[in-house]
Amino acid sequence: MIAIAIVEDDQQEQKRLQQYLMRYAMENQQTFSFALYSNALDYLEDKQKFDIVFMDIMLPNMTGMEAAARMRAYDSKTVLIFVTTMVQFAIKSYEVDALDYILKPVSYFAFTQKVGRAIARIHRRETSQITV
Repeated sequence: MIAIAIVEDDQQEQKRLQQYLMRYAMENQQTFSFALYSNALDYLEDKQKFDIVFMDIMLPNMTGMEAAARMRAYDSKTVLIFVTTMVQFAIKSYEVDALDYILKPVSYFAFTQKVGRAIARIHRRETSQITV
């Protein structure tokens, strides 16, 4: 099971991402668990480990970019995907090791491409071995 957090203050966008994930899971025989957060502070305080985090950049109290930097201080493995309308943060997203960047409104096709890459990264991480 792949654990996913959606950090998004817009209820409609949060619901859209959740619906896309459920559709993707059915179409690709995947199993996901979800946690929903409407702000970055709640997400950071939870300290739950996730395989994938979809994070908006413009959030109340703390930006998604700031939250991602704090998350990276204790978690370097979670696959991070920003979902936002803020094009100007695309380059900055790589400073916090984001896998990708999705512009709103999110299309299902673009979403499936990003989720597929995220799952592939998780599987590579799980199967990578060091031979001595």
